[in-house]
Amino acid sequence: MSRKKRLISPSYANGDYCYVWLTTEINPKIEFIQGSQHIDFQTIEQTTGEIFECKIKQRQKPYLIRAPYLCCPKGNLVFPVLLYIRSLVALHKDESTLMTHIQALLMFYRWLHKCRKTIYDCNAEIEKGVVYQFRDFLLKNVKKESYNPELKVNETQGRFSASTCATYLLKIIKFYVKLDHQRVLRLSESFKPFEFNIKTIEGKSRSRGNILANLNSKDRSIVVETTGLTAPFGKVQSPSSSHSLKPMLEEDKQVFYEYIQTARGSYFNEENIKNLMLELATETGLRLEEFVTFPASEVVKNHKHSDNYKVTISENLNGCLTKFNKERTIVISEDLMCKLRAYLFSVERAGAIKKAQFRHNCLFVKLQDGLPYSTNTLQKHFETVRNNIRIENIDWYYTAHDMRATFATNWLFEQHSKRGTLFEILIDELAEIMGHESTTDTQKYVDYMQDEQNWKDFSASKNSFIRNVQR
Repeated sequence: MSRKKRLISPSYANGDYCYVWLTTEINPKIEFIQGSQHIDFQTIEQTTGEIFECKIKQRQKPYLIRAPYLCCPKGNLVFPVLLYIRSLVALHKDESTLMTHIQALLMFYRWLHKCRKTIYDCNAEIEKGVVYQFRDFLLKNVKKESYNPELKVNETQGRFSASTCATYLLKIIKFYVKLDHQRVLRLSESFKPFEFNIKTIEGKSRSRGNILANLNSKDRSIVVETTGLTAPFGKVQSPSSSHSLKPMLEEDKQVFYEYIQTARGSYFNEENIKNLMLELATETGLRLEEFVTFPASEVVKNHKHSDNYKVTISENLNGCLTKFNKERTIVISEDLMCKLRAYLFSVERAGAIKKAQFRHNCLFVKLQDGLPYSTNTLQKHFETVRNNIRIENIDWYYTAHDMRATFATNWLFEQHSKRGTLFEILIDELAEIMGHESTTDTQKYVDYMQDEQNWKDFSASKNSFIRNVQR
């Protein structure tokens, strides 16, 4: 018996769930061709025994849609999530809405995978089911402030805001309700993920377009009681938006750079490549998806000498996955661009590219298969870097997203110092650089820099660093 060929690298997504963006037809149609002798995708007509080939009908003007889909650690699409996302697409949900749903489901499935559970692990005792257990997991990770008597400061603990946790939980509830509607599972007294009531709707299933109208004389509507699930999040006091930002102060930033520079050797191994990606993110404010798909073509183009290089990115332009597919321009210093060029033309990268199963324009690739990194891999690498730094610097605690906040606050400080311009006047320019849809998302960085204590800490940190350099 022959072994199935593995289509996905064992290192894909670092052995965890992840999501991918795919472009497909919104309503694909199947056509049957008579007389084909192919053995793939065939059906035999029951009365005559004739063989027909079954394939997707090709259209001159297909209606294509782009949506995120969840992949399991083996690289297969997760079928229940596939059905759910397709139902959202049919309702014309925009990409930002789809992202919220897929991020909630990604977190849920990763938690299930870690706990060795499935979406079907529910019974009559709702608080022992996976939805309530997932709720408890989110509660443990809500951001909250606590006073540290040793350092005499307030510390922010947890990973997510209370509103984000409540939103994610509501998405999981909608996911279960939709699976019930699609008959993937059936909510009942013996299978009860959460409190709900069933309302029977007479005659609804006989509506036009319902294929099983002759079988189903009744349909039902699920009414969910969400108060008990989401109420605990309302009692958690999250830090204010400006306080929740935690950009690296200059001393901490230099500690970070010293570590990733030390780890970078004369050749490019996996750790060195990932460290170069972290430096690029901190210096340019790129999101995880953006520096994972950063285009190699832009490094090739910018070969002329310059103090700063302007690089424009977007999916349509060069394959870089910017948010909302928005075109944005970032600035890369000469020193960093030299490092990117050294990696681009390295022997290690050239050898990896030869192993790739398909052609792509991503600069950073894994050495074992030549494919792009996943965001999950980079997040885990950042955690490893953080843990190693904290061996000697116990107070050094930042997340991967703090690299982006570090860039934004440093940019505001430098432009304010150079031009003597108020932070509020710089908000439109920063929003463009950060790739924000509106200045509402940028306001938190301005609020942070306008806070008097934050400004004093930031200025003192910068001045201390300059004095040390001049000695």
